[in-house]
Amino acid sequence: DSCVEIWLENLMDTLPDDRRDICFISPSAMQMIPGRWTPDFFVQDWAELRLPEMDLTLMPVNDCETEFSEDDLDVVAGSHWGLLVYFRPLNTFRMYDSLGSSLRPQCLKAASKLSAAFGAGDDFSFEVEGSAPRQENSYDCGAYVCVLAEELTRCFLANKRLMGEGELRGITPEKVRLRREEMRHLAGRDPQAR
Repeated sequence: DSCVEIWLENLMDTLPDDRRDICFISPSAMQMIPGRWTPDFFVQDWAELRLPEMDLTLMPVNDCETEFSEDDLDVVAGSHWGLLVYFRPLNTFRMYDSLGSSLRPQCLKAASKLSAAFGAGDDFSFEVEGSAPRQENSYDCGAYVCVLAEELTRCFLANKRLMGEGELRGITPEKVRLRREEMRHLAGRDPQAR
């Protein structure tokens, strides 16, 4: 779980300095969603993220339904990860789940709780990306989140859009396996991951 956080932090650090329209929300921050925090809390508490100004926001979501207290927010739990994306130009939350749609309830809850923080209003749409790449084992969901985040960011930077079906097919199990090795190397250098 900390590997996902480290990888997204690293990805954010590689963005050009003038990019102020992309945001990554950490897995530990997303752990607040199942809790009793209200949409107004996220509007106020996450104001510094300037979410209404972001065209692309990437949010790792997992299947943990435990309500943590504010003291426990550094604890990330759950057994399966997916990626929820908010794309402002279409006022759309889109879910990418390497197991299909198992995270749909969690992603819908996140979209509902966060829509006000994004300034999305009540007319936002929610989509499950049916062409999201699928994992072939029981342990690569975090690696798929990281590869998807990287590729979605790359596509947005180049084309100001989300990836199409053909581009998503380019995220192969082999590509994810290679990225997993890079993630292990990066995490091995970060004391937070140990």
